[in-house]
Formats: sequence, C-alpha cells, structure tokens
Amino acid sequence: MPKLLLLFTVFLLMTAVCAGGRETGSPALIPPSALASQEAAAEPAPKPSPPANKTTGRTDNTGKTKRSRTLTLAQLHRKYPQLLILNGNPLVRQAALTFDDAPDNKYTPRVLDVLREHHVQATFFVVGWRAEKYPDVIRRMVREGHIIGNHSYSHADLSRLSDTRFQTEIRQTEMVIHHLTGYTPKLVRPPYGSIKEHQLLWLESRNSLVTNWNVDSLDWRGLKAPQVTRNVLSTMKPGAIILQHSSGGRGIDMTGTVQALPTIITKLQGEGYELVTLPELLHISKSK
Repeated sequence: MPKLLLLFTVFLLMTAVCAGGRETGSPALIPPSALASQEAAAEPAPKPSPPANKTTGRTDNTGKTKRSRTLTLAQLHRKYPQLLILNGNPLVRQAALTFDDAPDNKYTPRVLDVLREHHVQATFFVVGWRAEKYPDVIRRMVREGHIIGNHSYSHADLSRLSDTRFQTEIRQTEMVIHHLTGYTPKLVRPPYGSIKEHQLLWLESRNSLVTNWNVDSLDWRGLKAPQVTRNVLSTMKPGAIILQHSSGGRGIDMTGTVQALPTIITKLQGEGYELVTLPELLHISKSK
C-alpha cells in the first residue's frame, strides 16, 4: 500500500510539471548561441480570434494551440491594423527615419553624425547582443534624442522560433535596453519583418507595438548611395516609415546608407516633410 501511494504521488507531481508553462522570472543575460538551448516553458499566447472561412487552431491534450494556418504579413496587417503598424497618418506630411541592426562601431556612429549635423532624431531598432557589445553607442543615441526599439537579441527569424526562444529573444533585449537607457521600449520590429499571429498577440499582451515599414531603402544589399536615395524618394508618401540599416551583416558595406542620408534628409525637408521619431509619428509613448 505505501508503495502504491508513493507511485500515485510521483504521478501527480509529474502531471503538475507537464501542465505548467508560465515563466516565473526574467531570463539571465545569455549569448546568442545559448538561446536555442533554453528549456524553460514559455508563456501561452492569447488565442487569436479565427477569421471567417479560415482554418482555425485546434487544442491538443496539453492545452496548447495547434496552429494549422499561418497568415501572411499582409493578412496580419489587415486583421490587426492597430497591432502591426506599417505607417503613420497619410494625411500629415511627416515621416520617420528608422534604422535596423544597430549598433556597431563603424557605421552607426557615422549615421549619428549625419543626424546630429541635420538636427534630426530617428528611431533605432537594436539587436541585444550588439547593444551589449557597444553600450556607448546606445548611450550616445539616447543623449542625442533618438528612440530605441527592440530588434530581438540575436537577429533570428522570430516566426521560425519556438515560443520559449521567441519570448526569450524579446525579454533579453528589453533587459539590455532598460539597463542602458533606463526605459523598456514599447516598439518592436521583428527581424525581416517576420512574425506569427500568436507572437503578435503575445506582444500586445505585454503592451508592445510591432512597427514595420512602408518605404524600404533596400540598403541591406550594400547598395551605392544614389540607389539608396532613389529607393527612398521614389516611394515616399505622407506618414511614411522608412527602413534603413545602421549596421550590416558580415561583409556588407553600409557606406551607401551613410552617404545617401544627407541627400534624403535635405530632399524630404525640401518637399515639406517633417522628420520625426516613431513615437511622434504614431502619437505613442517610447516606453511600456
């Protein structure tokens, strides 16, 4: 009888562990290579409301939702226009310069030099491990009035990650940014603009806002300055969120971005655009 009681107790403990799933604390700062090995359970995302005539999610015996259909970014924007932002007010002649993949110690300081010379503030979406490596560049951004957003910790494609690693990527970078700036950023931009519906809803539940773009410089290709300039100016419209990069992948030369920036600023201002930060464009707080 005592043996049966012991087995029953072990069974109950195992069941309780398997049924759990909410993190009880923030993850410690870890290098990108260690993120994939995280085994802590992730917070469940709010369940999306199924659109008409769409395949809906089913629930398995663990209580987790099986997602049988992935919406495209265009479909996500149509379904959640207030959660996945592509632009500001199209009736107001404003635009926001945004820079992804910051910081580094080569191109980001040069971008900051140009912005300071033209008295323009921008929004930088920073990668967590880069911010840890170049903290002084982040501090300079803050001193000069720029806004910091979350661009994940390791620049992984978030839509391909487990819930645990996705949430760690976001939390990790929030911790780094808060340590360096004193605030936790509200703005999130997923690498490659790629995100799933349940991830979008999880971010909303934490008072974060996903902000992509509607004007793409394509400068990540290492383009020359004239092409970067044309890519921006030829697709401009009021309320534009302009995507550029202040750092690149391995071997990518971002000189074209730096050299194009003075012309882009001057031309846009000459056409009556007011260049503002994303919080100014969207009338929101920079922090959560």
